[in-house]
Amino acid sequence: MTLPALFNVGWAAVQISHMSIVNSLSNSNQKRDKLSNNRNGFTYAANITVLVCALIFFLTVNDKINQFRYLCFLCLAIGTFTSLFYMININEVKLSADAQHFDREYKKATLGEAAADSVLKNRSDSKKKSKDWKAWLKEATFYIHGLVYMLVRIAVNVTMTIQPFYLNLVTGFLATDENPTPIELATVPLLSYIFSMFFSLFI
Repeated sequence: MTLPALFNVGWAAVQISHMSIVNSLSNSNQKRDKLSNNRNGFTYAANITVLVCALIFFLTVNDKINQFRYLCFLCLAIGTFTSLFYMININEVKLSADAQHFDREYKKATLGEAAADSVLKNRSDSKKKSKDWKAWLKEATFYIHGLVYMLVRIAVNVTMTIQPFYLNLVTGFLATDENPTPIELATVPLLSYIFSMFFSLFI
C-alpha cells in the first residue's frame, strides 16, 4: 500500500504543476485549450504505448518475471527521457515573458496602444487582487472540485488495479506454458483506452 500511495502523491504533484503551467504559456484561451488537449492526448498515447509494449512482452517473452522487468525498465527509460526533454526544453520563465510580450504587441496592433495599455493595466490589477491560498480554503467550490477530482481518480485507480484480478479470477483467463501471463491483461485495458478515446471525440 505504501508504494502505490507514494506514487499517487508524486503523480498528483507532477500533474498539478504540469497543468498549471498552461496558463503561463499563453494568454489566448484558444491556445490554452489546444495545449490542454495536446496534454490529454499524450496522456492517452502514453497509456496505450505501455499497454502495447506489455502485449508484445507477454507474447514474446516466456519468463513471467522478465516480462514485467523488461516492461518496467522500458517505462523508466521512456519516462526519464521525456521528463528530461520537457525540463530542458520548456523554459517557463522565458516562455511566460514571451507570452506577455506577444500578447501586448497583438493588442497594440488590434486595439491601439492606449486601449492595449488599458486592457493590460486592468489585467495586472486583477492579478494583484487574485486570491491567496487562505482565500481559496474559504471557497465552497474549491472543495466541490477537489472532491469530484479525488473521486474520479479513485475510481480510475481502483478500476485499473482490480481489473487484472477480475480477468484472472472471475473471467477465467489463465496462464499457460506458452503465455505465463494471460495476454488479456494487456488487450482488455488497451481496447478500453482506445474505445474510450474514440468515444470522447464524439461526445
